[in-house]
Amino acid sequence: MVPPIGDQSELSVSGSENPTPSNHIQLDWTTQIDAEMAFRLVDSILPFEACLYHQILPLSLEGSRLKLGMVNMDDSAALDYVRRILAYMNCSLVPQPLASDVHYAALSAYLNYSDQQKKAVSPASQPVARRIAKKLAEHSAKRAVEAQSDRPADLHSNPTLVVDSPSELPLLSVEGKTGPLSKTDNPIAIEPTPEVPPLLVIHPRYLSKPPEFLADLPPHELLEELLGRVLSWGIGRLYLEHKAKYGRIVWSQNGVVQAVLEELPLDTFLGVIQALKQLTQTPLVPVQKPKQIEVDRLYQNETLLLRLRLMPNKQGAEEATLQILRGEALRFYRQQQLVNLGQEALSIAQQFQQKISEIYHYSRSHSVPFPNHLSILPELDRTLKRLSYQLTEIQALKFEDPSAQEE
Repeated sequence: MVPPIGDQSELSVSGSENPTPSNHIQLDWTTQIDAEMAFRLVDSILPFEACLYHQILPLSLEGSRLKLGMVNMDDSAALDYVRRILAYMNCSLVPQPLASDVHYAALSAYLNYSDQQKKAVSPASQPVARRIAKKLAEHSAKRAVEAQSDRPADLHSNPTLVVDSPSELPLLSVEGKTGPLSKTDNPIAIEPTPEVPPLLVIHPRYLSKPPEFLADLPPHELLEELLGRVLSWGIGRLYLEHKAKYGRIVWSQNGVVQAVLEELPLDTFLGVIQALKQLTQTPLVPVQKPKQIEVDRLYQNETLLLRLRLMPNKQGAEEATLQILRGEALRFYRQQQLVNLGQEALSIAQQFQQKISEIYHYSRSHSVPFPNHLSILPELDRTLKRLSYQLTEIQALKFEDPSAQEE
């Protein structure tokens, strides 16, 4: 998927940075990166999902020194992740800046390279990086279980799974209701995922028409046509830029700018943003700070992840990006999200254990018994039993190998 050299100014992969795309920038990323070396390192050391999620790319391995390209040099989470992997290999890290458009073009090219190599590589072969990532996750879970191994499991505290009831959106038929949960510091709304994602039903009618034809469509139809094109193949992204007197929409596919709709009337432009909010069941009021919404949808028997990012520009006007992940990229992204959740849970568990130790030492050193009438200790004990049961349930989960299904 090495994209043709040409108009390839692109948005960042994760959505945390959003440089303005331009069809006037000529980008030949292969002059800045040794593609063969980078792809080999992605296969053997840093998996694609980590590069996608953390906006990083391994550039070269010289002796025991790994040169790592980073879109955000201050991303401590990315640095910690890479250092944990390199610790198993006795390698040191040499980070260096990497432009977001170069990063995205390189990852897009890697996807095509990976697809071409898939037939020649046995599915049973497991890259070093994936084995290490799995080992890290197992190690984290093991530490959490060992901290509570002396607690008996309570088989009567099985958690209840609650999913949203189906509903239908007035635009772009989406069967299912989204209940976004947002974080305070970095708002990301992720809908509860049922066993089968809600259907995404679109009916593009003008796929054979030139891009400029779309500019005359009403907002709802315009979005349907853009989604139809984005979903045709690969990783797609829409970028909606709010200018002073008009709007601008860029449609990119696998790192290559496919179309730029210039000077859209603001009513049409804002209507497309509202349509995107309806698609993801996001409040229609303009955002005051960046907000990301992630929803799962089923399209033509394939699971998609729609990642909508809303943000105000310097003038306070609302802009948006929509990225669609599918296939191998989506599976890698899910794995990384799960590892992150596990690390967060482990950190909270360690804080919990520290508080219990403080209670014990305080009571013992001051010869003060814990007040029984408060029933705090019994509640803590019940909580530990529930956690022990939930960990057992997680360890018992079994899933079919997605790669085996593709054979």
